[in-house]
Order: sequence, then C-alpha cells, then structure tokens
Amino acid sequence: MEVNGKVAVVTGAAAGIGRAIAKRLAKKGSFVVVADVDADLGRDAVREIRAAGGQTAFSNADVSTQEGVQEMIGAAVRRYGGLHILVNNAFMGSPDHFPDAPPEKWLPVMDVALRGTMLGIHYGVIEMARSGYGAIVNVSSVAGLGSQPHSYPEYAAAKAAVIRLTECLAPLAAERNVRVNCIAPDWTETEFVRERFERMSTLERAEARDGFGRPPPTSFLKPEEVAAGALQLISDDSLAGRTLVMWCGEVPRLLPDDRWE
Repeated sequence: MEVNGKVAVVTGAAAGIGRAIAKRLAKKGSFVVVADVDADLGRDAVREIRAAGGQTAFSNADVSTQEGVQEMIGAAVRRYGGLHILVNNAFMGSPDHFPDAPPEKWLPVMDVALRGTMLGIHYGVIEMARSGYGAIVNVSSVAGLGSQPHSYPEYAAAKAAVIRLTECLAPLAAERNVRVNCIAPDWTETEFVRERFERMSTLERAEARDGFGRPPPTSFLKPEEVAAGALQLISDDSLAGRTLVMWCGEVPRLLPDDRWE
C-alpha cells in the first residue's frame, strides 16, 4: 500500500513508538489521527507533526473502552473522510504484577494491550471495508515470544495474544481486503523504558531475562527504527499475517519461518 494520501489512526501516539510511527506516516503524506489518553502530550505531538508540514488531528481516546475506540475512528472519518491504516500501539504499564497484585493493578494492562487492540480491529475493519481496503499493524513485543518465565506475566501474556490474534485474523481480514500484521520490538529507548530501566537495581538488571532467557541488551532500539519496521509492514502487500521481530543489535526477521512451524 502506498501511504501517501491515506488516512491513518495511531493509538498511544503521544510519545515513544507511537509518536515515531505517527511522525513517519505524516512525513510520507498520510493524514494522521494521533490517539492517546494524555491530552497534553498528544496535542504536543500534533503540533510537532504540523510544524514539519504534516496533516494531523488529535483524538483524546481511551482504547480500553468501546466509546473511546468509536470516537477515534469517528474522528478519522469526520476529519479526513475514511480510514485506511490503523496502528494498535497503545500501552500502559504497572509496577504491580499478576498474580500477587489485585486485579485493578493488572487488568488495565490487559484492557489496553489486548482489549484495545481487538476493539480497534473490530471498528477499524468496518470502516476500512467502507473505504475499500486497509492495513492494520498491531504492536506486540518480544515479551510475547519464547518459553522462559517473564517478570511481567500480564504484559507478556497480552503481547503473546496480540501475535496470535494477528495470525488468526489475517485470512478473515483479507476477505475484506484488509491486511493485518504485527511488529514485536525488543527493548526500545522510550521515556517509559528508560525510567523503568533506571529504577532497576544492579541485581535486578543482572537477573532480568526475557522469554528466551536473554538479559537486557547493552543498547536499545530507537523508536524511529521500530517506526521504519511498521511502515514496511503497512507498505508491503505480501506480508499479511506476518510478525516482524526486532531484536536489539540484530537484523529484523519475519515470523513465521521454518524454525517456528
């Protein structure tokens, strides 16, 4: 898909990976709706994109609710006349984790990461079908891969579900001329990740492992690198249902491949 002139919604676009994706799409000529619960940061992202000559609008949307997702999709339709691109990137973290923390601590993580993605796809596909075609990229994480324990079970479970959701939906969405893909980045140098990493003690850093038993990398991905990967998935019509895995310091690779079948 050529992104120039297309209408895009990016969730969690006020900062980090989402902001980088919104900026890249706008630079390539897309009309971009920046969707986020943080109104101040979201409007700041809009100002930055407009200052660079991009076409953009803001939607103060909570993607964990039907009303929030309907509003952000509606904002794209009202402002730009339709929807062609949806990036489900919204995320929230919690310092308290399943199973010990009370549900009100970890359920919102699941609601934003998984429920929000599913709601976005539900309402997004309806509108894309009206437009005639579309591309959806779900932002997962390498936390959703592997067979080793992860420190944040609710986050890892939600991100694993997003990958399987993508794979399962790809043929169904294709019947509506909508392509669904997923991107799974490693540690990425966002403000949230930097703050989290800096709060970790020396022992916590030494003991931290991902689902493959790997420790934190010595250098992180840049949000702009992840945005470039997302644009590749949006643009390449041959990649339906594939997940682009981006490890720090390694060449990105697509799943499934022979090693995963």
